[in-house]
Amino acid sequence: MSTLTFQTCKDNTTLSWLCEEEEVWGKAASVLDQAQNVYAYAMLDHAVCFGTWTSGQLVLGLDGHPVPLRSLRYVQELRLFHAEGEFKAVRMEEGEKFRCRYRLDQPVEEQGKQLHIMDEQHKLWGACRQGADENGWSLLESGRGTRLYIPMALPGHGEAAVQVRHYIQMNQLNPGTDTDVESENDSIPLNRNKPGTGGEFDESVNPFQYVDERLVTFAVWTQKGGEG
Repeated sequence: MSTLTFQTCKDNTTLSWLCEEEEVWGKAASVLDQAQNVYAYAMLDHAVCFGTWTSGQLVLGLDGHPVPLRSLRYVQELRLFHAEGEFKAVRMEEGEKFRCRYRLDQPVEEQGKQLHIMDEQHKLWGACRQGADENGWSLLESGRGTRLYIPMALPGHGEAAVQVRHYIQMNQLNPGTDTDVESENDSIPLNRNKPGTGGEFDESVNPFQYVDERLVTFAVWTQKGGEG
């Protein structure tokens, strides 16, 4: 994990929808229409992979090849991310619908509740033993047998990371305040430690709250000591 960096942004730039499977493409295309260099992360029934999103076309790296994906039938989670934002779709337990949200960063000078941003890099398993291929993609292979094909050109033996951005709300300590705060990302556990009230968030005890997180971009991994 790399050195952490911090920034601030405003908290009025999140859109959310409940979509049928066939509606997800349209929602993604509408919010990403002007976005540049959009990458993809997908959790499938049988694999986890990265890819690209270009003009409404999703291409994933599967088995060492870029493969167009035209259906979400086997997708459990999809993230389409770029430097300024991320579209995220997560399949609900019922199976046919997706919970979607789009988070877009904007300058803190604008009106809105401020959030603190914490960026870090997460190393991707493996190293690119042969260098990038003719598609400009790289195959990461590890000693554990994992293979990850990513849309990033790496040199021979190069390693990669994905940049993750965390959004943190700072709470004023105010004993006696009864305020429930709900996370926009159910995958991030909150420190809900107010006894006897069903696990509500207690601002008087917690000085901060994790609000959301997203992927930002790929990066070359330069630190030593990681698994290759």
